[in-house]
This record gives sequence, C-alpha cells and structure tokens, in this order.
Amino acid sequence: MNVPLELLSENLKRTCYELSRMVQPNGYLAGGLRSVSGLLAVRCGYTEKTAKRHLKRLIQAGWLECQKHTATSGASAPNLYRFKHE
Repeated sequence: MNVPLELLSENLKRTCYELSRMVQPNGYLAGGLRSVSGLLAVRCGYTEKTAKRHLKRLIQAGWLECQKHTATSGASAPNLYRFKHE
C-alpha cells in the first residue's frame, strides 16, 4: 500500500472497514444487487457520490483496483473492485 492508514481521514477509514467486510472468497468486493458505491453509501450513512469519491481516492492511493464490467448482454454493469496485495 502506498499511503499509510494513519494518513486517511476518519470517513475514509470507515469506508475501508466496510469494504473489508465485503470481500468475497475470489478477492473481489461484493455489492450484491447494488453497486459497491451504493452499498457503501447505505452502510456508512453518506451519499453515493461520497462513496464513489472514496473509491476513487483509494484507487489513487494504491489500495484498490477497479475493473470495468459489462453484462453478457453488452449493457454496463457495476464495476468490480478488489484490494491490491503487495
């Protein structure tokens, strides 16, 4: 990880905690029928826009990686996220 946990804001730490509870056996984060950002917003009590901003910051900090995902029909689907391991 490129950024130490101590340098994250309290809200971003809460986001990391909730994300850690969403890790599936395959290493990806599961939002179920919702997007990861939608589920984070509900679990953390902030807007989906804030959740998306937190995901973006964690990607930039080197904690998460994002994989764009499309359904078999070609329609867009929620992105797949997983923690980076070094």
